[in-house]
Amino acid sequence: MNRIETNMILEEFFNNIGQNLSEKDIEALKIYINGLIVEEEASINKIARNTVDSVGERTLNRRLHKISKESKSIFENAVRNFQKDPKLAVNKNGIYIIDEHIIKKSGKKIEGVDYFYSTADRDKVLGLSMISVHYYDNNKEYPITYDIFRRKEELERYGKSSQYKSKNQIARELILGANKLNDSCKTWEFDPYFFTKENVKLLRSINCNYISKIKRNWKCTYKNKHYLISELQETISEDEYIEVKVKKKDSKVIKCFRAAKRDVYIKSIGDHLILFVEEYGEIKNGEFKKKDKDNKFILVTNMRDKTCKEIIELYMMKWKIETSYRDQDQNLSLSKCRWRDIEGQYCFIALVFLAYMLLCWAEYKKYLSEFIDDTRTLGMKKEAYKRYCQKIYSEWYYNLNRECKKCNIANLIYKLVHNKEVNPYQFIYNKVGTSI
Repeated sequence: MNRIETNMILEEFFNNIGQNLSEKDIEALKIYINGLIVEEEASINKIARNTVDSVGERTLNRRLHKISKESKSIFENAVRNFQKDPKLAVNKNGIYIIDEHIIKKSGKKIEGVDYFYSTADRDKVLGLSMISVHYYDNNKEYPITYDIFRRKEELERYGKSSQYKSKNQIARELILGANKLNDSCKTWEFDPYFFTKENVKLLRSINCNYISKIKRNWKCTYKNKHYLISELQETISEDEYIEVKVKKKDSKVIKCFRAAKRDVYIKSIGDHLILFVEEYGEIKNGEFKKKDKDNKFILVTNMRDKTCKEIIELYMMKWKIETSYRDQDQNLSLSKCRWRDIEGQYCFIALVFLAYMLLCWAEYKKYLSEFIDDTRTLGMKKEAYKRYCQKIYSEWYYNLNRECKKCNIANLIYKLVHNKEVNPYQFIYNKVGTSI
């Protein structure tokens, strides 16, 4: 059971997208995105096979390939449509998070695939390097835009070396794209790799704030003296560190830190606040318990009026993009794309993002609360949506079965299948002899 015509959630979601596609193309999108949600480890074959309003595997595959070059614009059009609803739109209380995710692949002969270092695996893995922007506030979250990073050597194999862009060049394009979409959100978060002076200058030019981890070998000026970040940290005495308790917004778990700050000047990008942070374990007897392993990090921000607690609270929101990647891998088959061309890879990411957005939108519209009380996680949203599909399928099947009982031809077929003795004419003609 995959999809039937009475799926109100799908119909309303795609009506709001308003993309100028043919009816058959939109139908293919509905079938596939619905399949990504309700099937485990979804594939085109499985989705086509389990679709009630049957579409063959070849037909579905052909239609999806037809729209593959337009898939990213379809997704971004859906994001633009979200901005029309004040409750769904990006706002000043939210954050944009930019990060890289390695989508693991098993085959080397897939365009865009190469060996990349994965922070999750702490090793190089074969996969696709996706750089994306994720939006989060206390009420909602969804992907904003994305691109695929390709190494020069990999592009040369396909005769496309002129298309090369560095990861930070891609990041700047994504920043501008998100800001053009909706400039209400003015806070950005990213990891040290994306904290470059070029990126900071761009963010400053569009009046944005930012928080990032920073490498220890950056140079800065503090009280007219020049330091490396690591050297500056050594000048801080123990009594300058303060205890900070931060409650995570979703799980309500209390995280414990010790932090000290310095106002510094960084050449060519101006005044910044640097925060030296050490994470501690659970509170024991009202006191901080030091972690067994070293868990120190350094944050930098241009929001110099913020307290240590406010900065750490904001930075902790960055993990929302990591959990979104995990959810897309586990619940929406992000790593299961079998297309070999780069257009297919772009298309599949767009379809996964659309499925993610559909679940977030359905929760916002209160369509899922009837089936599960708690829909905070994507997995819970997915389970609620599956139960909704099961309900409408059951209703469809019940009505179909009831109508079939009135159908003489259906009754004839049933009796013949079950080897019952019948008089065919009894079913072909009614009592008054009128042909059915």
